[in-house]
Amino acid sequence: MQLPTRLFGKQQQIIDVHVHTFFEQPDAREIARGNGAEFTLEGLRKECMANNVQSVCSLYNNFDQPLDSKTIAEQKQSFQSIVGVGIIHPLKLKKDSLAKTEKAIADGTFKALKVYPGYYPVFSIDKRFHPFYKLAGKYNIPVYVHAGDTLSSEARLKYCRPLDVDEVAVDLPDTNFIITQMGNPWFIDAAEVTYKNPNVYLDTAGLFAGMVSFSKLYSSRIQYVIDYIEDPRKILYGSDWPMVRMKEYIEFIKSIVPKQMHQKVFYDNAKRLFKL
Repeated sequence: MQLPTRLFGKQQQIIDVHVHTFFEQPDAREIARGNGAEFTLEGLRKECMANNVQSVCSLYNNFDQPLDSKTIAEQKQSFQSIVGVGIIHPLKLKKDSLAKTEKAIADGTFKALKVYPGYYPVFSIDKRFHPFYKLAGKYNIPVYVHAGDTLSSEARLKYCRPLDVDEVAVDLPDTNFIITQMGNPWFIDAAEVTYKNPNVYLDTAGLFAGMVSFSKLYSSRIQYVIDYIEDPRKILYGSDWPMVRMKEYIEFIKSIVPKQMHQKVFYDNAKRLFKL
């Protein structure tokens, strides 16, 4: 179901560009249990309705079944507020992967793509990604690049430095890239790459996992990134649900982002970038 606009009234409308919908993922399920989140499609719908979230970008990060447009389409049929994101796994590409991706983009199932350097030992600048990056540019949809800390201790951090995004952003100026997690802990690198490149954005997701009250440690770092970039159009709100509860995370980010930027950060930027 699509959340009716009348529910939101004059309250801040929100688009959350970073939620997870691989409901069988063991680590995510454990964290969700710890913070009281109902990690189901119905649980997601309830949190969206309770927090004025009109749309969510769905990261169905099942690495055993990357580019699973069928599951995303089924989820969207049950909850129309979902915006589908296709996950690219460079070690599991098949001859028809690019063609299937284009079909899913053309029919509206995928409105973005995502790569997870670090979770697999491949840099975001790897040439295997370039056909997909170019495809995203052709259809004017963004590409998420995982940057910074990982949930898995088996991941390799050297592959997920946000500075790598600068290279693909320069090589492919017609493709928009989103640095996730503000590059945490490489905030300065992420801020510079976003500031320098007109086709690079960043999201606010992934700074915490399983915490109800958030450390003030990150407040100054997030504020630094905002001040450095000097452009409120380049920042997208994302929660990383169910790693955090939506209500607490919205309040946390609202407390840091200047009020005059709320409309852009929480809604307008994502609506424009994802063409919602």
